[in-house]
Amino acid sequence: MFLSLFQCNKNRVVEQKLEHTYSNIEALTDSIHYYENALGWEVGEKKLYTRDLEEFKALAAIHTPNQKKLATQLQNVKEKDLKAAVQVQEKVQVTNLTSTKKDSATYGYEDPNISFQVTVQDTTVTLDTLTLLNDKTVILKDTKKGTVVSVVNSNPYFKTADIDGILVPEKKRFYNSKAFKAGLFLAGCALGVHLSR
Repeated sequence: MFLSLFQCNKNRVVEQKLEHTYSNIEALTDSIHYYENALGWEVGEKKLYTRDLEEFKALAAIHTPNQKKLATQLQNVKEKDLKAAVQVQEKVQVTNLTSTKKDSATYGYEDPNISFQVTVQDTTVTLDTLTLLNDKTVILKDTKKGTVVSVVNSNPYFKTADIDGILVPEKKRFYNSKAFKAGLFLAGCALGVHLSR
């Protein structure tokens, strides 16, 4: 009976490893998806790689440029110290802003998301200041598709161009497995029967 429980546990472990491998290949090849949240802010979302750091590094041949940047950032991180890491690539695109004249050669614009001041002299335009404010939220969550990372930007001028991340699951110890607990229970029952005779 113990051998049967042990084999069932081994089969479950192999099945989980195959699921993780398939899920992680999906994560490495996933593209970013966009939607708008309840606040009207754009959310960029992508499936998250959930496996150990060494396996992530071993798959370097299929890494995207953003994933390569993440791997570079993790070069000096010890696997035992890593819980999660996210690499976010952004772009800021500002178009069609009309400035107001502040004095004879200075123009400016200001709203809650962006402000700038430009000075014009003869044929030269100088950008004196440019300020962009953004609240960025990074969320790791479990979904039906697997673990995903979402990046939310409050400023519409900020666009999440790409996201990649790694989440290292906590290692299970053998004494926390169902098979070990079932074996311990059976051993306890056998010992109880033996002592009661």
